[in-house]
Amino acid sequence: MAKDRINREELADKLVEQVKEADDPIQAMAQLMADFLMESEVAAKVGAAPHERSAERTTYRHGYRPRRWDTRLATLELQAPKARGAAMCRASSSTASGASRR
Repeated sequence: MAKDRINREELADKLVEQVKEADDPIQAMAQLMADFLMESEVAAKVGAAPHERSAERTTYRHGYRPRRWDTRLATLELQAPKARGAAMCRASSSTASGASRR
């Protein structure tokens, strides 16, 4: 079954790693958080984490779709996860429509 809780230490380690390597640390953190939230939403919808076998699985993942999200911070280039036979997740559909407008 997909995890219900965020592994805080794993997320913190990824944030620190991304910030060290990025030209714009705030943009890198925003992009990582958006990707993380979309992944967790799709995992909840699918009923299993990536590469996990589960009796609760309702559908299967089907790759990623590039999405541009224009924010006041910057334009983020995201990889929105797809699931077979499922409607697009809220986070990825909001990125496609440009949820943050000036």
